[in-house]
Amino acid sequence: MSFAEPRHLNLTPILDYWLWQEQSACSSPAIDPELFFVEETLRGKKKKQKENEAKKICRKCPVVKECLLHALTVPELYGIWGGMTAEQRRAVIRDQNQMTAKMIVTTLTID
Repeated sequence: MSFAEPRHLNLTPILDYWLWQEQSACSSPAIDPELFFVEETLRGKKKKQKENEAKKICRKCPVVKECLLHALTVPELYGIWGGMTAEQRRAVIRDQNQMTAKMIVTTLTID
């Protein structure tokens, strides 16, 4: 078994990776974290209203882009992250996967 030498690895300190969360609007003690997670039984107008309350906080957040990037990369399966619902994020990922597949197919040469 061989181990990669540390100088060849792209090591990023974990603290630096998560530091953006300390700057998030939703990390304020005045904000209830449950606001960002809609109950599974909630539907229709009430669900949309709760999602919009969370998104309103996201719109004022200084790290909303970092949050969304995290949610799309992990991916986060539940809750409002980066101003998007789980359904919205799934659509972005699905569209991205389709675009990637189309790019691969168009550049593929079959012998």
